[in-house]
Amino acid sequence: MRREMFALTLVLWAMPAGSVHAAGANDTQMRAAACGDNTVRFNTKRTDKPPAPEALKADEARVYFITELDIPPGSPGCGAVVRMGVDGRWVGATCGSSYVATAVKAGEHHLCGSWQELVVQRTPTPRLYGFTAEVGATYYFGIRAFHTDKIVMISMDALNADEGSLLVTRLPASESKPK
Repeated sequence: MRREMFALTLVLWAMPAGSVHAAGANDTQMRAAACGDNTVRFNTKRTDKPPAPEALKADEARVYFITELDIPPGSPGCGAVVRMGVDGRWVGATCGSSYVATAVKAGEHHLCGSWQELVVQRTPTPRLYGFTAEVGATYYFGIRAFHTDKIVMISMDALNADEGSLLVTRLPASESKPK
């Protein structure tokens, strides 16, 4: 009974709080609206001294993707790389527990968080989140990931400004470039 309750708790924890909903859209269409080309891979590294964010243009908002990983001890390199997508294109990837930031135009957007590759055999469904950005605003989205040799979980949630800005000051930034 305990094992089943633990598994149910993990499943509920991993469900996204926000999602991309389009009338009649299938799984492939929803992924295409948020994620990038699934064959794209990133080289990533963490940095404790990220460059200052570029100034926003008059019609933009800032989005932070903050990844927190619970990975087995001794995992190689980053432990895991999580790609971040906005409106059907990858904007970067995080290396382990870290963050990336990007600018978006004001308006409706579709976000994606997806494992790049895993040590385990099964890759989870990417997490999608829809939101509307306002000019000059800053948004924080938390990606929480967990995996063992048998279970792979990922979730994406909007974070409030207090929690988001605290995590950005405590975690390293990730620098990423497509391979």
